[in-house]
Amino acid sequence: MGENTNSKDLLKILQSLENDKLNAIEKIHVAVITNVNLRPIFDIYLKHFLLQSKIDAEISFLDFDDFFVRIYSQQSKLFHHEYDYILVLPNNYTFNDHLFRIPYQLEDKKLVNEIELVKQNLQLFLQTIRNESDAIILWHLFEMPVNPIVLTNSNINNAPYHIIKDLNYFIEYELTKRNNSFVIDTNTLFHRFGSDFMYDKRQWHLSQLPYSKGGCRELTRYIASYIRIFIGKAKKCLVLDCDDLLWGGIVGEEGISNVHLSPFYPGSFYYEFQQEVLNFYNRGILIALCSKNNEPDVIDMLQNHPHMLIKEYHLAAHEINWDDKASNITKIAKKLNISLDSIIFMDDTELEIHQVRKLLPEVRAIHMPREKPHLFKDKLLEEYDLSNHSLTTEDINRTKMYQEEEKRQNDRSLKSKESVEDYLKSLEMKVEISMASEMNISRVAQLTQKTNQFNLTTIRCTEDDVKALCNNEHYDVIVIKLEDRFGNLGVIGTSFIRYGDDTAEIEQFILSCRALGRSIEKILLAYIIKRVKSKGLKQIIGKYRVSPKNQQTSLFYQKNGFQKIDIEGNYTNFHCELSNYANLEQWRNWIECRSLI
Repeated sequence: MGENTNSKDLLKILQSLENDKLNAIEKIHVAVITNVNLRPIFDIYLKHFLLQSKIDAEISFLDFDDFFVRIYSQQSKLFHHEYDYILVLPNNYTFNDHLFRIPYQLEDKKLVNEIELVKQNLQLFLQTIRNESDAIILWHLFEMPVNPIVLTNSNINNAPYHIIKDLNYFIEYELTKRNNSFVIDTNTLFHRFGSDFMYDKRQWHLSQLPYSKGGCRELTRYIASYIRIFIGKAKKCLVLDCDDLLWGGIVGEEGISNVHLSPFYPGSFYYEFQQEVLNFYNRGILIALCSKNNEPDVIDMLQNHPHMLIKEYHLAAHEINWDDKASNITKIAKKLNISLDSIIFMDDTELEIHQVRKLLPEVRAIHMPREKPHLFKDKLLEEYDLSNHSLTTEDINRTKMYQEEEKRQNDRSLKSKESVEDYLKSLEMKVEISMASEMNISRVAQLTQKTNQFNLTTIRCTEDDVKALCNNEHYDVIVIKLEDRFGNLGVIGTSFIRYGDDTAEIEQFILSCRALGRSIEKILLAYIIKRVKSKGLKQIIGKYRVSPKNQQTSLFYQKNGFQKIDIEGNYTNFHCELSNYANLEQWRNWIECRSLI
């Protein structure tokens, strides 16, 4: 559960911020619009949690009430800076004292009018922000009352519970109508940690700071996870120990019939933990096992225990042996072709956690005390970085795709004496190239957010960004799908093309790591050039922006007939005269292509 935080902890974090900034590789500007005093605790924690992912955030606080005054006075410029994210955190009681504190004193007609006025103001406020800025809006919903007084199904319409619920539904609806506008519902945090932990009533009366230090910590950790997901820093894989985590006891010593695992006490702790793990699995998170054990004992448990929920087919990888866990986690990352910083590791042994933290600092290693199995589920749910903004077909089938990839690798090992071309022919690959559609917009956005290796510009996009480009007559958003004899990999690449008078620019060129080494990138580039030629344009510009993980793509354009022409800010531009372009289409010998553009 949430950690109690004292002033020494906060001071330690504050002192570390400057050193942490030196390692930052992303810089963002965040505006916080609020009607309460959140400084300095809120911004210290928010900076701290973002810097853990090497994101340096400059945070500006704007007064909510002052913002309204400026809106009504029709000031021409409400924002004096360009922001990447705008957090809106209105506090119930300072927002409308009558409505949230003493609604029972209002007559029905006045109450209805008051609620309608609040909705009009919220609508105006949101629309003004959207008109003034392209930043991603994260709106913190009104917090539900700690003591609702009436039953939630009561027909007393002036109860604070009903008023806040109605306004929150209204805010959610208004956000869905606007691009890049999202809800942050922190009521789940207050439910999980409790109001005594989250609030500090003394500080509220002293300084209008509503939250305790621990409350600020959890709130900012939750908000930081949203931002990290947009930037492509979400976690992808949950690596789990087995004994005293997935079941109670040591299976190698006690046998599968004597460990604790069932829907009933004491096995229920582990049973509900496995249920929650599978919820993450069904949302596209990869599940792997890393256990010091005899592999046959664990496999026997997976296959034969009547209450074992996690099965072999749920696992993207497993390393069950007596090697050190840091080495095994490294093997898992290599096998899945993911970076270590996309892994969360959970173990009941503090020594193992300490070793992983020391040897693999990129991995988030979490100690799950074996004497407190009742907290396992909650500790898992507190890992907000395992969340997704949306669920795609590729998410649902992700583990299956990794299992198919393992079959490909095993097949490649058996055919190690074959040439690369002969092996690629044996895969019986088929690709389909088309324009992005409503069916795969979520996947396209996800590729921009999560792909780091073969991503030439690392520009992160939301679904709304992609939709806007799809509807822009000056852009093409192209997707490429792949399947072979082992399975369907779905949408594995995308490219955004912007058209000028006689020149096209490749603003995005992305390929999933699962499709590397097959010449798929050459196919996509060839069809882009064919598309640009069909529009009568004479030249094309490819853009490249270096990042910590995409250096392998730095020569991509030069290897495919482009010439480096200049450097523009963080971007290197490569140029190709289409009349001189000669694509060497060896890939046609081993890939069947279908173009819908």
